[in-house]
Amino acid sequence: MTEEEKTKLSLDSIRVLSRKAIVRQRLMNEKLHRLLHDEEDDTDSSFSSFLSSLHEYPVFDGKSHCMEDTLRLHITGTFSSHFLKSATLLFWEELPSDVNIHVAADFLRLMGRMEGIESWHKRLAVPALKSEYPAVREAAIEAIENWGNHELLSVLMLHKWDEKDPRVLSYLNEVILDFVNSGA
Repeated sequence: MTEEEKTKLSLDSIRVLSRKAIVRQRLMNEKLHRLLHDEEDDTDSSFSSFLSSLHEYPVFDGKSHCMEDTLRLHITGTFSSHFLKSATLLFWEELPSDVNIHVAADFLRLMGRMEGIESWHKRLAVPALKSEYPAVREAAIEAIENWGNHELLSVLMLHKWDEKDPRVLSYLNEVILDFVNSGA
């Protein structure tokens, strides 16, 4: 294959990927529009829609997420308390069968990036730390770490004795040490 053919193939690949990205963005925008302009203000439905969007767009450390602004609108808007109550119920009860464990963990990771929800930190973190799923417990620890809420150090210390997963326990110990060293 000549250089010219390779270049043409690369450009064709980029065009195809660009078209796919545009289609994905349009679909996401439609979902966001439905989520934000829910005429019935059905919070449970909005929360479920939000979680289903997370299923399609996983959260990665160190990268902004397409749903962060939407989440920020939900937690600061008129129905913020209803949305956050739906969120806490997600972790107080057994995860619903339609909620993927990783979606729940991603939701916590996104909540860990949110500011202005200090009154909800404990209500979200405590039940999530009691989850039977290590991924959810780890995400709760990550959220606590991101919030930097030193009042939750006691919650982490208590959880330390209950944590059975060695990987999550190692991360928990690192976060506790960071909190202690930062003057909690």
